[in-house]
Amino acid sequence: MADSDGEVAAIVAAWEKEHGLEPRDWSKVGLGERAEEIYREELEREVARADGPFSTEPVKARAATRLTNEVRAALESNRLGH
Repeated sequence: MADSDGEVAAIVAAWEKEHGLEPRDWSKVGLGERAEEIYREELEREVARADGPFSTEPVKARAATRLTNEVRAALESNRLGH
């Protein structure tokens, strides 16, 4: 069994190559999916609060801040071995 994210990524990439697939960077794929999810959540909050037209710029800013904070927390957790 693989012990690290790097080992898992190498195993998956080898499997993808073996099956004629282009290896993907699954951590980037997951991060992109999470970014979209956060943006949708923030947009839904803004729509619920809005009483008429609104700008999506604050929504984008809040979503970017949330995603950045999540990534920082994950990196810190990995650094500390949690």
